[in-house]
Amino acid sequence: MSDLSLSMSGLRHRISRIESLLEKDLRDSDEMHQLLLIIKSLIAVGELTLD
Repeated sequence: MSDLSLSMSGLRHRISRIESLLEKDLRDSDEMHQLLLIIKSLIAVGELTLD
């Protein structure tokens, strides 16, 4: 929260917005694990960079 310079309510709003865009529940550990694997795979094949 402090790294992003957001209030708790602002952070909750952004997480909620991301969840609605992805149509995923980020508090579900199985869905989070799947999303993390997808992100790591995209980085590995060069489709996504963290610049």
